[in-house]
Amino acid sequence: MDFSKANFPAGLIDIHAHLDFPDFDEDRDAILTGLRNDNILIINPGVNKKTSQAAVKLADVNENVFAAVGLHPHNIKEGWSDDFYLPLINLPKVVAIGECGLDFYRLPIDDQITRHEQMRLFEKQATIACQVNKPLILHCRNAHQEVLAILKNFPSLRVNVHFFSADWQTAKKYLDLGYSLSVSGIVVADFKLRQVVAKIPIDSLMAETDSPFAVPSPFKGRNEPRNVALVIKAIAEAKRMKLSETSTKLRVNAQKMFDLGRL
Repeated sequence: MDFSKANFPAGLIDIHAHLDFPDFDEDRDAILTGLRNDNILIINPGVNKKTSQAAVKLADVNENVFAAVGLHPHNIKEGWSDDFYLPLINLPKVVAIGECGLDFYRLPIDDQITRHEQMRLFEKQATIACQVNKPLILHCRNAHQEVLAILKNFPSLRVNVHFFSADWQTAKKYLDLGYSLSVSGIVVADFKLRQVVAKIPIDSLMAETDSPFAVPSPFKGRNEPRNVALVIKAIAEAKRMKLSETSTKLRVNAQKMFDLGRL
C-alpha cells in the first residue's frame, strides 16, 4: 500500500507524540485502538536509534500512525550512523526527519564542545532532509539565534518548529523563512502564547501534544494524543475562529506538510 497517498477519514491530527516511550508500555494497544476509533492520526518522531526504530515499527502495524526518524540534541553522544538511519528515512511511512535541532537549556555557556557537536549533527540531519525531500521536525530550546543561522543555509528545507512557545518576534523570523509552527497543550492556559498564536497565520499552524509530556492544564500526569482536541480548541479560541474551521485548516496543513495524502 502507498501510505503517502492513503485516503484517511476526516479527523484530528497530532503531529508530535511519543507513543513508543515507556510511559505507554502498559496500555499502548488500548490507546492506539482508541485513536483509530476516533479517527485521530499521529506522527511519532524518534529521538535516537532505539526510538526511531520503535516509531517505524508502530507505523508499520498501525495505519493511522506515521513516523519520523532523527537524533535529538540530548542524545548526541550516541552519534549518527548513516548505515542505521538512512534505510529508515527512506521508508514510505517515515514522513519527516527529527526530532532534531539545538538545546542549550541548562548547558554551561563555556561548553563549546557540546554546542559545536549539536550544531554539527543538526546540520547533518538538515542536509539529509533536503536530499530526501522530507520535512524536518525542529527541536529548539534557548538556541533560536543559532538555529536560524544554520537553517538559512538550507533555503529549500521544509521545517516544522515543534513545541513553539516563544514570542512573536521569534515566531515571525521562522514565518519569514516559510516554516510552520506547532503548539502543544501549554497553549490551553498560557495567555501570552495565545496572543502569539492569534498573530500566526492559520496556514502556518499545526497542533501537537508532545505526549507523554506537556499535559494541558488543569490536568495532571501523562499526556495522550487525544488531548490534541484541547490544543485545537485553544487555537480556535485564540484566533476567534469556528472550531470546525480551525480543525479542518490544521488537518490540511499537516497533510500538506507531511504529504499524508488526501484527508
